[in-house]
Amino acid sequence: AVMDTFVNGVDLPAPQLNGIYGIDKVGNTVYLCVGGGFYFTVLDVTNPAVIAALGGLDITTIIPALTPRPFEAIVDGIYAYVNMGAGGVTDGLRILDISNPAAITLQGSLIGGGAPNFLDDALGMGALFYVAPTVQTDVATGVT
Repeated sequence: AVMDTFVNGVDLPAPQLNGIYGIDKVGNTVYLCVGGGFYFTVLDVTNPAVIAALGGLDITTIIPALTPRPFEAIVDGIYAYVNMGAGGVTDGLRILDISNPAAITLQGSLIGGGAPNFLDDALGMGALFYVAPTVQTDVATGVT
């Protein structure tokens, strides 16, 4: 049997708070979707005993009127495709330039269907990106 050993952790400072909803790892860099603080965080895990924060982005600075939560990220090269959702948010997918983790910038977005059809899941495959909307259905009546 293989046993995992806890090496270290990292405390996320405010405004990141808590609630890691999604994670992607490329090499020695980890990308976190921190839904509890509406934050996208980049960590260097080269030395697991000394995890270093490289930067991040407070999602509320790019969507000030809404408070969508970043649920998951798919990193490809210098871009992070961050799936967003919360109570019918219509900007479901955010494309972030992460080439400089200390200065992450918004590059684009994909509009979701709005309540109740915000983007719920995503999958990147090569040049294609698949998204799945949430469709709420009353199982008693079959009405969406």
